[in-house]
Amino acid sequence: MEKHNNYKFKIWKRDDGIIMIKTWEKKWVEEDALRFKKELFDILDTIEGKAKILADATEAGFGPTVEARNIYADIIKSPKIGKAAIFGLKTPNRVIVSFLIRITGKEDLKVFLTEEEAVKWLKEDN
Repeated sequence: MEKHNNYKFKIWKRDDGIIMIKTWEKKWVEEDALRFKKELFDILDTIEGKAKILADATEAGFGPTVEARNIYADIIKSPKIGKAAIFGLKTPNRVIVSFLIRITGKEDLKVFLTEEEAVKWLKEDN
């Protein structure tokens, strides 16, 4: 995957309609989180209804700043986002994501070990 414009992520719509997010950032800060939010919502605005999100965190480093975490919490709460699955998180980030899930009350956000498990769950009807 080619990294472009010094972005620390890439977002695209897969052929099956799932929005794919790939990140290779080692430490998220507020500026990066705001750029991520804008790019994600630019794509979400083109979709009718709720989007399914698949996030690949296999190359992500440890943790966002407090400001970035707050931005992610706002993103997770968006009515434009339906089911969301994250795979490839390292242990410290699993703790942060679990915290975000609890504070946002988002019950259709789950963490998986593999992409295959995550996609299977996203494609289930419910």
